[in-house]
Amino acid sequence: MDLDQYYDKIEAYLSNALSAADKADFEAEIKAKPALKRAVLNHVLANETLGLAIEDKVSAKLNKLAAQRQATTTKIIPIWRQQLAIAASLLFLILTGTIMWSTQHYSNKALTTQFYAQSTIPTVRSDQDMNVDFSNGLVAFSQQEYKVAIDYLNKITKINPAYLNARYLLGHAHLKTGNYEEAYQHFGALLATPTPATIDKEEIEWNQLMAAMNMDELTFQNELKTILANPQHAYYQKARELNKQLSSNWRRISLGAF
Repeated sequence: MDLDQYYDKIEAYLSNALSAADKADFEAEIKAKPALKRAVLNHVLANETLGLAIEDKVSAKLNKLAAQRQATTTKIIPIWRQQLAIAASLLFLILTGTIMWSTQHYSNKALTTQFYAQSTIPTVRSDQDMNVDFSNGLVAFSQQEYKVAIDYLNKITKINPAYLNARYLLGHAHLKTGNYEEAYQHFGALLATPTPATIDKEEIEWNQLMAAMNMDELTFQNELKTILANPQHAYYQKARELNKQLSSNWRRISLGAF
């Protein structure tokens, strides 16, 4: 059997270059012709042998190149990688430290702590404030037990003479414990009500601003602009200082703006 005429077809068959119909016809012919079947098997064996030989040569060549490269770069690459790793670690520590520091000093909570105006109500009360709950609340507040103070002060009703002072302390206590909405409501109610001389309304406005900073940006900005527009306000300079802090890059970092 003359197999020369089949070599191209065998090659096409083994490389999947035949159409589905031609492939089916050729496979039927292989089954029918033992000599053709042996030729196909020999062709497969020859290709595999050649492939292994090439693979061995290529593998040996690659291994040789790798050994040469390692020999010439062993002194350079590790040092470069170590320096890069150290630089990356230092950069990470610097960035982490910067973010932590800016958060501790320029976040809303940090600025609230920094600019908070202390209560102006005396810690020692006169005989006109004999209400037990108010006295206990005042003592707890002065000892920085703000949640305890809130429990006592909440018992005081609107008909009690100590109610406005109690509401004032409630605003401060809630601000101290991070209950900003409660603080804002108490301070706002006081600003809408005639208050005793012991309560400084401009201080209330300022601490209400502190609560707003942690609640609603638009409300906060509007109230800050109101104080900044009044140089006679007792907290005008503090408002300028706060506004400067809000415009700093540290503030932007604390908010994740970078």
